[in-house]
Amino acid sequence: MKSFFTGRKFFYFALLVISILFTTVYKNQHTRVSTAIKTAAAVSLQALPSSHNLTGEAQVRLESVSKDRINSARVVLPITNPAATPGTLAVATQTTTLDADLPSLQSFVADVANDEADTLAGIYVKGIMALRIVQQPGGDPAYIDRAEGTATQFHKASLFGTIGLLAHNDLSGRYFYAITPGTDLVLVYGNGRTSRYTVSEIGDYQRLSLADLRSDFMDLTTNEKKSADEVFAHYYQQKQTLTLQTCIAQNGVLDWGVRFIMARPYQPHPGRFEIALRNNP
Repeated sequence: MKSFFTGRKFFYFALLVISILFTTVYKNQHTRVSTAIKTAAAVSLQALPSSHNLTGEAQVRLESVSKDRINSARVVLPITNPAATPGTLAVATQTTTLDADLPSLQSFVADVANDEADTLAGIYVKGIMALRIVQQPGGDPAYIDRAEGTATQFHKASLFGTIGLLAHNDLSGRYFYAITPGTDLVLVYGNGRTSRYTVSEIGDYQRLSLADLRSDFMDLTTNEKKSADEVFAHYYQQKQTLTLQTCIAQNGVLDWGVRFIMARPYQPHPGRFEIALRNNP
């Protein structure tokens, strides 16, 4: 009787040990898998940091994001890298060479017209620039055309009712530095229709951590630190706004900062006759 009882106890003890070992191994495996998933998710959010702002927008798998794509899509904004730096010039006073042979607005409209009524075809600034507008390829929000005389429409801005135009500042973006508050910008559509905007704000920002896709920014006017999301929201999430973006190079760093030019729909100043009518209804 005693040996039988001892054998039973040994059987149950062995079963208990096996159960404990199985549970321990399972938990370790589960922890490793869970950690790997969380790590991949965190890196994916860094590669596409603005995706959480766009409800329902498709997520891009981590392994599909190439090194070049990540480098050209830092934070929530495309990188408008220049090939040349402004040297010892102050950041906000980068020089530019203006085109002395600009066409008239009428000639430019006729030249870029393409019969696509709802598509932007060009942007014209008297005495400064006349640029064709090209569209980003589907699924590539970091794309910026490198042809001279072009600006690229930023697709993500369109999702918020904003018009965003991007240009490298060794190419067409260099003209952006000749634009000042109060300057009139004329957008040209494919059917020849024009829409006029007036520059209301120009903002220069330093990237605080070039190695971080979610880098904060320093407002060079106020010295205020702002997150990438705050900068994106200010310039690209306001309806009926036109925003031009190019890069700021400094101290040999090609993507040291970013310049934004915000413009609002043109509001004509009332003439004397209109004022008189308003004062004497």
